[in-house]
Amino acid sequence: MGAVTATSVPPAEIERRYALIRDAMARDGLDAVIVSGNEYTGFEGAVTYTSGFVIVHRYAYVLLPLEGEPAIVFPREATYVGEHGTTWIDEQVFVDCPGEWLADRVRTQRVGVYGLDYVLTVRDYRALEDEHGAALPEFKIAGPRPVQATDMVLPSLEIAGPGGHWVEVSRAICPGEPSADTRRMMEAYEEYYEVAQSAMRDGATAHDVHRAVSRGFLERGFVLGHVTGHSIGMTMIEFPKIGEGDETVLRAGMVLSMHPHAISEDGRACLYMQDTWLVTQDGGVPLAGLPMRIFAGTEARP
Repeated sequence: MGAVTATSVPPAEIERRYALIRDAMARDGLDAVIVSGNEYTGFEGAVTYTSGFVIVHRYAYVLLPLEGEPAIVFPREATYVGEHGTTWIDEQVFVDCPGEWLADRVRTQRVGVYGLDYVLTVRDYRALEDEHGAALPEFKIAGPRPVQATDMVLPSLEIAGPGGHWVEVSRAICPGEPSADTRRMMEAYEEYYEVAQSAMRDGATAHDVHRAVSRGFLERGFVLGHVTGHSIGMTMIEFPKIGEGDETVLRAGMVLSMHPHAISEDGRACLYMQDTWLVTQDGGVPLAGLPMRIFAGTEARP
């Protein structure tokens, strides 16, 4: 088992948990267990129990074999979904479709799935059904440390109105001078904001919009650590995603949240800002009317 890093769970407790699960696996004739966790349904505790990882955003899976070392699996479209250093599991896997990776790993085995009835995502279930069975680029929970002049903060407002419809908006706040990487990311954000106003039109596909708005980031050598965008309505994250390979056709009247997540090549800096957009016949309309810029710590909105 991998060394305990940032978790407070002692090794003996980890071994005890795994022993109890493996006793149940042996009793039921299972070769492996897949533990599903999804922050949006409130069912993330099982992943924390079996890995030490706390899901702040999106979802993850833990694969625990009857014999051998465990693995924790994340969707590549959301690379940073929590504090990855908190898990004691050495094998951390980032793939386009976690279900396909899991299916390859457990093929021909008898597998139990925790969360099959209420947590496991549909696309991963489909992949598994034949098996029977300057700112750091992480999402973090706010803490008490005062913001310093060398910090950049990326607050995210995700709000539901009285009718139950969601909106998302965020802008970076930097009390001092942004880093060189951040300034280049900001250039790409300005391009995205301009391109989206023509690309997000009736008849375009989600894939086409993703390619159009992500081009400026990729051409500058950045990677995208989170899904580019998604539909938003009575649920904060709805189908379709604005991402690679999604051929859903956008229609006028759709409301989408857009948030390209630019990450530097060394993985130590990012820029992540959100807007809620309306799809029209002619292109996208940002609903907040908030300038696409980095704000100083004491600067009021224009």
